[in-house]
Amino acid sequence: MIAASQAPGRHSAIERLRAKARRVRALIVKETRQVLRDPSSIAIGIVLPVILILLFGFGLSLDVKNVPLAVVLEDSSYDASELIGSFQLSAYFRPQITHSMPGCAGADDRGTRSTASCGFPRTSRVA
Repeated sequence: MIAASQAPGRHSAIERLRAKARRVRALIVKETRQVLRDPSSIAIGIVLPVILILLFGFGLSLDVKNVPLAVVLEDSSYDASELIGSFQLSAYFRPQITHSMPGCAGADDRGTRSTASCGFPRTSRVA
């Protein structure tokens, strides 16, 4: 009589693990040979990611600072002054405050200001 561990088609866990290790080793050897045979795959697999890491890490910054901003202040209420003060204290904006729309349009036409925020018409008056 044949024992259950020696039955045909049944392998022990150690034998299955050894077979998986052999297949993984063969795959590693095959891929290593392929990479050594074709140097362009080294460039794609190693050099290109390193270049991208350096480019995004040091070369590109998505922080926008010192954005020129023209603001028309038609009403000098507390709320409007507080908002203008927050623009002035921010490192992200360089506001130019005007009290009339033509002054804002003139700054925009010269290309010195990229954005015009025009507003605060009588914000302190209650209707």
